Amino acid sequence: SGSGSTVALGLLEREFQKNMNKEEAIKLAINALSSAIKRDVFTGDGIDIAVIDEKGFKLLSVDEIKEYAKDLDILIRTG
Repeated sequence: SGSGSTVALGLLEREFQKNMNKEEAIKLAINALSSAIKRDVFTGDGIDIAVIDEKGFKLLSVDEIKEYAKDLDILIRTG
């Protein structure tokens, strides 16, 4: 666990619901990681999101992450 994990885990524990759909879960993950980045200078500034489901493992592209993040008022940095 990194230095920003307390912030991210706190948000995840507070907001997670068992009946979340994939889109809601991805947005929650983006929000949790973004919160950690904003509140902890040692966390870094990149977000990687992967989905693991019955189809397998899929790493989301930067464009896909940006699409999910646009409703959250979160700026996703690239490169």
